[in-house]
Amino acid sequence: YKLKNPLMRVYYNYWYAGGVPIAGSEEVCLRLIEWGQKQGLKLGLHYCSLENKFSGQIYQNNKAFEHNETSDTYYMSKRDYFLKSAKVFGEDAAVAKAIFIARKAMLGVIEEKEYLEFPVRNIPLLKTQAPDMEIGITYCTVERREEGDVLRELRVDVTTPKTFGFGDL
Repeated sequence: YKLKNPLMRVYYNYWYAGGVPIAGSEEVCLRLIEWGQKQGLKLGLHYCSLENKFSGQIYQNNKAFEHNETSDTYYMSKRDYFLKSAKVFGEDAAVAKAIFIARKAMLGVIEEKEYLEFPVRNIPLLKTQAPDMEIGITYCTVERREEGDVLRELRVDVTTPKTFGFGDL
């Protein structure tokens, strides 16, 4: 057997003990299910992929977050269940902020010294005035720790207002 490469799109410390996908294992499982159907087996056959287990964990981590006080900033992806936001850095932060203020779109915007974080739904507002601005799309999950729940950023992809599409989330 060989490990599947790449293992996952977003690397993380997943709970599932089997945590390493094997290349070709999905095809073998599907062939077994097909064999069971052809044999007319009277018992149910179920295939739960490792990706499904991992996606399930992220969904469970993040489902309650959709309705908390910072849910205006973060969007829970319907594709992979990570919490997503957008970030711009340096001089771009001031440009984006000015555009959002002019468009009355400051709901969910978080201003930090190093960056401006905002809802992904605001990205199209930058397309006319800053089409090539580099924007980081964050992938976050809620982690339960002794001191309480914390939001952990796991990955940042780069996009621009010109190339961004909601299908990418």
